[in-house]
Amino acid sequence: MKVAAMLVPIILLFCTTVIISAFVFHDHHHRKVFVGTVGLVAAVTMCGSPLVVVEKGTMEEPNKWDIEQNEEKSKLCKAV
Repeated sequence: MKVAAMLVPIILLFCTTVIISAFVFHDHHHRKVFVGTVGLVAAVTMCGSPLVVVEKGTMEEPNKWDIEQNEEKSKLCKAV
């Protein structure tokens, strides 16, 4: 199901690009520019997507059931 959820938008984008380039642009140069622009945007978003995850950062909360970690953190808080 997850694969289909990822695959369907990609196929729709491909079909939309084909339909637009076939029926809107009648000369080869404009088709090349349009398809190249769509490909460039797709490549930049794929290469840039890991950066969104890296710059977002994560905050880890201590595990309530891990007594050793909670004691060490409480000692650090008391010392400060």
